[in-house]
Amino acid sequence: MNKLKHIVMVAIVIFSVVDLRADLSVKSFKKATEVLSTTPHDIRKDAHGNVSALVKVITDQTGYRWDAEGELITFVHKENGYWLYLPATLKRLTILHERLGVVANYAFPLALQSGGIYEMVISTEKITTYAPIVKPQIFKVSANNVSFEMVAIKSGHFKMGSDDGISDESPVHSVLLSDYSIGRTEVTVSQFKAFVDATGYKTEAEQGNGSNIWPWPEGNQWVQTPGVNWMCNAVGKLRPASESNHPVVHVSWNDARAYCKWLSSVTGKSFRLPTEAEWEYAARSGTSIGNKFSGTDKENELSKYSWFRSNSEGPNNNNTKQVGGKAPNGFGIYDMTGNVWEWCSDHYGRYLETVQKNPTGPDSGTRRVRRGGCWNNDAPNLRTANRDFEDPDARYSILGFRVACTGN
Repeated sequence: MNKLKHIVMVAIVIFSVVDLRADLSVKSFKKATEVLSTTPHDIRKDAHGNVSALVKVITDQTGYRWDAEGELITFVHKENGYWLYLPATLKRLTILHERLGVVANYAFPLALQSGGIYEMVISTEKITTYAPIVKPQIFKVSANNVSFEMVAIKSGHFKMGSDDGISDESPVHSVLLSDYSIGRTEVTVSQFKAFVDATGYKTEAEQGNGSNIWPWPEGNQWVQTPGVNWMCNAVGKLRPASESNHPVVHVSWNDARAYCKWLSSVTGKSFRLPTEAEWEYAARSGTSIGNKFSGTDKENELSKYSWFRSNSEGPNNNNTKQVGGKAPNGFGIYDMTGNVWEWCSDHYGRYLETVQKNPTGPDSGTRRVRRGGCWNNDAPNLRTANRDFEDPDARYSILGFRVACTGN
């Protein structure tokens, strides 16, 4: 096996995101003389059945949210601030803002007591507008004479999910991500061929009974078709050489992970599938909120950035498209909405309400996440918050993947 290792920085994307930050300070924190058990305040209990501590947060600002080290807590907005009902065992509190993300991680200066009442005075001295998101760099990776580009994304935070989609997209929650890199395009047929040629790998479609295709134009359900594999197009025909730069399809989650393992061995970098959070942050171009689709918030601009049903379906046009054929999003990444669905590393499951850092999804499950929509989907399936799932051995004509790696 020819193990060519070559990583070269080749370009810088000219791009910045206007974001917001607050200079937040806790002016004071003290125990009040009153206690819940001797006042008319309603007594609330934590998740363990113990009487909560009440922290009265005094502030003239709105839009705050709170995370108590993963504990579910209750907070009530009051005229002059917030009332937080917290477990007495809590030692730290993460303070967030609906537009700013995480703005402070506060350690209580004294131990909370069950039934105790405390006063916290916070103030936002100023809110500044600037561009803290570092411009992503694009670097080239070459392995076994096949090259592709990665986009190096610096750490950041965003609001993951949506309240406007189906139920599994909520609750919207804050996510913090460390540095990572993601493929600028979906993995192509030629790039996957290099892996097969170097290793002799047999995909699950080749080992089993093929892959699922949709019979055009009269089909009404998916048909698993023997003989259809990664060398075939979306209708199950052997691809011509002219389609070597199309995204590879008919590959399972297990096949995609095997490709990442091989790529790691020949480059010396730790390649893997992106997490669902990394995928969504990259698709949103790093914006804290917004970017309904990858590249735009406007459905009438979607054709500029994406191959989807309105511009690629038809009796003679039901197929994948060459990667990079549409405009890139703000991070310089192509086809994150449309062309083909993309495998993510996570088990599929419900979101948590708490602030999360580098989430990797549920610890277990039977299905894996796919993201992004494809060439024969309508616009709602192409939203950056939209989620779907498949069994890890599933193969379809509309499902491929892109790679990621930790760090830049």
